[in-house]
Amino acid sequence: MAKNSLSAQLAETLKQVSALASATKAAVQAELSKDGRRLGIGSALIGCALVAALGLPPLLILAFVWGLVALGLPPWAAYLIAAGVILLLAAVFGLAGGRLLKLAARSIGKTAAMIKDSLAALQGTVRLAEEEAQLAAAENGQTPAAEPTAAAGERREPNPPGAPGGGK
Repeated sequence: MAKNSLSAQLAETLKQVSALASATKAAVQAELSKDGRRLGIGSALIGCALVAALGLPPLLILAFVWGLVALGLPPWAAYLIAAGVILLLAAVFGLAGGRLLKLAARSIGKTAAMIKDSLAALQGTVRLAEEEAQLAAAENGQTPAAEPTAAAGERREPNPPGAPGGGK
């Protein structure tokens, strides 16, 4: 009887682990899609800032300046106004692109934290299932199953320090 309930518990645990993995995968895909879009738009806006700051066609700048001169401004004032407009455009594009890149980076950090939490929960579930199996075996007077051994030719590494069940 205990063996059947243990089998049922293990089967249920595996179903839950599978559901958790599927849900985590779907959440990660959605986050990365949104982040990729933000990264693309943010990068494009920074590119626009560079074009506005460094690559405006000289003929358009000259046309603007000489249009101001035709309105009666002295040439030095017209050039100063043109420089101010270019600087303003560069600032607007740069700030907008930087903001989108910050949002994407923050979202990627949240996704990484979610993955770490899911892995920790998965490790806890597996550990709990192993403990329950050992307790059930002990109650039935059986010796607990030995840990799986490495396949022929494989070297089994001990858990690193800090890992669940790891060394000092």
